[in-house]
Amino acid sequence: MHPDFVGPYQIERKIGAGGMGNVYLGVHKDTGKRAAVKVLPPTMAREDGFVQRFQREIESLRKLSNRHIVELYEDGTTDDATFYYSMEYIDGSTLTAEITDRKRLPWKEVIEFALQISAALKAAHDAGIVHRDIKPSNLLLTKDRIIKLTDFGVASLFATSRLTRTGGIVGTAEYMSPEQA
Repeated sequence: MHPDFVGPYQIERKIGAGGMGNVYLGVHKDTGKRAAVKVLPPTMAREDGFVQRFQREIESLRKLSNRHIVELYEDGTTDDATFYYSMEYIDGSTLTAEITDRKRLPWKEVIEFALQISAALKAAHDAGIVHRDIKPSNLLLTKDRIIKLTDFGVASLFATSRLTRTGGIVGTAEYMSPEQA
């Protein structure tokens, strides 16, 4: 069961879930603009560490403007203390789904995707952000074959205080370098 509204967004359906919350397809009640609305679950909102990470994700997206990174629209807190932000809705699939469906991608397409991913990472690094969780499920593919990097939930901002314990592991084990795993 999903909420009917989150902030100014009427929720149509759940489109994803992850370690930092659920993502819904929402329509702005005034503009009619479709958006992906990420919500921090109330159980996580009671813990400062999760709220700080959620806010850091918003801060990361706020610093970014690149055609290969999802665009942040707005963020806020509802009357019932639900933290949320809205971002560009991508009507497509993840790179994971693309690889699973097609089994093998032509090398020219792989190189084109790699160039797009590199452009997203360069934009993030130029803004002082390290994503720290690059994997096919965090790469969305539009109908026009444009890659969009998403999920900055464990991103690290250069020159900021750390939200991970020294020696703590953050990310997805299957996509970590051997020395981290």
